[in-house]
Amino acid sequence: MVDYLPSMKTIIGQYYAKIMFKSYDVISQKRRGKLSLSVWFLHDNVLVRKLLVAQRAVSDCGFLQLNHTAYSPDLAPVQKSEISFSWPRFADDESPKAVAEVWFEG
Repeated sequence: MVDYLPSMKTIIGQYYAKIMFKSYDVISQKRRGKLSLSVWFLHDNVLVRKLLVAQRAVSDCGFLQLNHTAYSPDLAPVQKSEISFSWPRFADDESPKAVAEVWFEG
């Protein structure tokens, strides 16, 4: 399942809950029987995932939630000099969607 947030929008609890229910529908259609075995979602510490409406949606769908800890001391620290990002520039909102679709299909 792929979902694209509309341009200039922010993910809020209600939007995230909608995505959980949409995920439930997609899993029930494409992976029959998987829901009875349980579905696990690995969540990081983003605030929207901790909101009551989001937590209730995860629970209502019967999903199990795994949470990351805020800090994992077993992870090696990264030196700032080792990080270099070069973000591509896109002319419009459709271009990154096309790149993502090609990547997912590959």
